[in-house]
Amino acid sequence: MTDTEIEKIELVTSHQIEEQNLSPSQSQSRKWKLGNHIVLRYENNVPVITLGPHWYLFAITFTFMGFVSYVLISDVATHRGTLACVVSLTLGILAMAFYMITSLKNPGIVIVTPEAQAAARRNERNYCYTCGISKAENTYHCKMCNVCIEGFDHHCPWTGKCIGKGNLKAFYAFICFTFTHMIVAIFISSGLIPVSYTHLTLPTIYSV
Repeated sequence: MTDTEIEKIELVTSHQIEEQNLSPSQSQSRKWKLGNHIVLRYENNVPVITLGPHWYLFAITFTFMGFVSYVLISDVATHRGTLACVVSLTLGILAMAFYMITSLKNPGIVIVTPEAQAAARRNERNYCYTCGISKAENTYHCKMCNVCIEGFDHHCPWTGKCIGKGNLKAFYAFICFTFTHMIVAIFISSGLIPVSYTHLTLPTIYSV
């Protein structure tokens, strides 16, 4: 056996030893897809930013919200003045920001490890037959996302994914700011809120 062949065998053996010594979290961190979620970013081997299976609905909704917000704010700036424009613009930006956070943040995906699968018992009430693990309380397996979600609330196709422990607060903030934006828009349009009539002109991207 030549020296070159010996070096190749030693190199392959060292790679095998490194792979065996990897912890479950380290091997899991290399996966770019968990269930039907596409992982865009990890921090400390934990998925932080993911796209759900209905990511295209998130993209369509985000674009539609942006266009409607621009039309509304443009009309307010033209006819209701600076103060009303600033209020509408602030609420619109906050609503869209929390919508994006809700749609991109990890909803609480339960990472499946060999240790968790080995410790699970199939006859347990909280056993997940798809993931092969014992689910914690308030954890539910979403068939659309094909993962177990900690603190599962519901699956929202318009955000592209589930709403769970990881993005529930952002979802509530999105709902609150969107509702507030709608109420303020109604009050401004009806003239019930006093506004400054220093008019602004925003670039026009549409025509009526």
